[in-house]
Amino acid sequence: MPPSSPSKIVVCHLGRVAYEPARAMQERVQEQLIAAKRAEPPEPMPHVLLLLEHPPVYTLGKSGDAENLLVPEEQLEALDATFHRIGRGGDVTFHGPGQLVGYPLFDLDRFFTDLGRYLRTLEEVVIRTCDAYGVSGTRVDGRTGVWVGPDDRGLE
Repeated sequence: MPPSSPSKIVVCHLGRVAYEPARAMQERVQEQLIAAKRAEPPEPMPHVLLLLEHPPVYTLGKSGDAENLLVPEEQLEALDATFHRIGRGGDVTFHGPGQLVGYPLFDLDRFFTDLGRYLRTLEEVVIRTCDAYGVSGTRVDGRTGVWVGPDDRGLE
């Protein structure tokens, strides 16, 4: 990490935020980080971690298959859920009440540029954090993310 680069992370606890406003916020923060990095001389900017909860939402990543959405799109409204096609990787993902979602907006050049290594490191941080709270978080082979079982979530 260059000596002029700050190493702090600004953590923003946002509460419940709908998907589109959260996505727009991510884009604004990303634009600010890129502009600061491109400035002459580059301006020091902290990394940003947005922590929030979404109302029920399904997203479909650019590498996903709409056939994997097990709820027909026309029924989502009856479930008070929204659906968004997004420009990131991944397949169908559900986010909803009670689920903590973290959106890290980090300059990976200041860590490492191997995306797979970054994702595995991020998963390990989440697993260790879950463990600190007595929740067993695990990886699923071939998938990105951390999963907890129904017993750990307090669900039947």
